[in-house]
Amino acid sequence: MTTIKLSRNFRKIFMLPLLLCGTFYADTTNAANLSGMEVKVGTLFSSSTRGRSIPGIYLGLEGSDLGGSFSTIGVESTLSYFSAYQINLFKLFHPKNNFIGKVEAGLGAGLFFYQIGYRDNLEDAPGQKKRNFAFGPSIRALWYFYGGAFVGIESMLGLRNLFFNIVLSYQDSTQLIFGIGF
Repeated sequence: MTTIKLSRNFRKIFMLPLLLCGTFYADTTNAANLSGMEVKVGTLFSSSTRGRSIPGIYLGLEGSDLGGSFSTIGVESTLSYFSAYQINLFKLFHPKNNFIGKVEAGLGAGLFFYQIGYRDNLEDAPGQKKRNFAFGPSIRALWYFYGGAFVGIESMLGLRNLFFNIVLSYQDSTQLIFGIGF
């Protein structure tokens, strides 16, 4: 029998969204609010690298008033790499249809993890690595412009360090999403 030991970072990163999901679920009054699940897939451009927009993959799963999303981005060159992962959980709001079509909004919490590695020249074997994560409030707005096709924005304001938050320096991640829901 093989046993798998999860690292401390893995537990920190992936257990918190499960706790949040349980909190959102317990907060709702209707236990059947996850009926009629919708899956969303798409591509995105993220501002997580502090300036350069990087393409990524977007996956979402949502019910009538609760939703969640997972996204990943990455870039690599001969001297550096950057990988980022984001999980968001939302309480969804569905404003009435108007002249621009169906709109969906969400307010919730998110978790962001990134890893960056670089080396000064090609002779440096291992290079230097940095990992960090942020947790904070997140928002989402999706506009369905043709059937299940949508364009939207998800943004998370990361709260990492009390000093940086006092001086209004946050790790935020904003994503422009193009996808389809079914």
